[in-house]
Order: sequence, then C-alpha cells, then structure tokens
Amino acid sequence: MSSYYTIDWEAIGALEAPERLRVLAEVAAEVSHAVGAERARIVGAEVERQLGIRKAAAQRRAAQELGLKESRLSQIWRDYQQMKKDIEVTRVAYDFGEELHIMDVDGFGVHDPASVEVIALDGRGRDAALKAAGYAAAGGWVRQGEAEGVTVLRAADHA
Repeated sequence: MSSYYTIDWEAIGALEAPERLRVLAEVAAEVSHAVGAERARIVGAEVERQLGIRKAAAQRRAAQELGLKESRLSQIWRDYQQMKKDIEVTRVAYDFGEELHIMDVDGFGVHDPASVEVIALDGRGRDAALKAAGYAAAGGWVRQGEAEGVTVLRAADHA
C-alpha cells in the first residue's frame, strides 16, 4: 500500500456491510477522479511549457519528457483542456434585498466562498450599486434559487 494516501480501514470496518460497500465505492470514485485530475494537470502543465518553448511538436516533446506514449498524452491533454473549460469561473451578482453578493461560480455552479464580495445597496438600484463597485451587468437579472442573479464583468472589461 502506498504511503502517499491513507484510508481509514478501521472506521470503514466498523460500518455495516452495505454501508462499507457504499463507502468503498465512494472512496474508489473519489480517488480515481482525483488521480485523473492530477495526471491531467501534470500533462497540461508540461504541454503548455513545451508550447511556450516551440509550438511545433510540443505534444511529442511533452510525451518524451513524461515517459508517455504520444497517443496517451494526447488523450490526457484533451481531458485537461476539458477540465480547464469546466472549471472556468464566472463572476455573478446575487440580490439579497439590502445587499448584493458578488462571487465566482464555476462551470458546475459551485461558488468560491473566498471570492464573495458584499455590496450594500444603500437605497441605490442594483445596477447603480454594481457600477459604483466597478462592475457592469452582462445581461438581465434572472431568478436563481432564493435570489435574482446576473453575470457581471469588471467595468474595465465591459467597456
């Protein structure tokens, strides 16, 4: 067993058999997903490094550098490009009545709590508050769960 990760076998062993099977399936899926994502990041970083040196034959050089067949590297490179696309973030503003919450939301609809910026409306309209904070709405406000939301751009990006 590898010393790079740990599975709490004692805790899993204490579960009833059906629950153990469910937990083990979750662990297998999480590990597989995490390992695949990390392999894609490694390959992506090397291909991008090689592209920075010279575009011609960048994938071939990356495959040689990483000890992979070119066809396998090509598959992982495609996964990496899709993964990057999936995790691109959009800045979104949500109206919670007295304040707007502006945050980054990824392609899966998950927001980054560290990115949240709260702007008090202070009697201003939503668009005026966004403008005062350096944002511009990129479209119309739409009901999204408990609040209305809109994609926003930094005013400099919108100009």
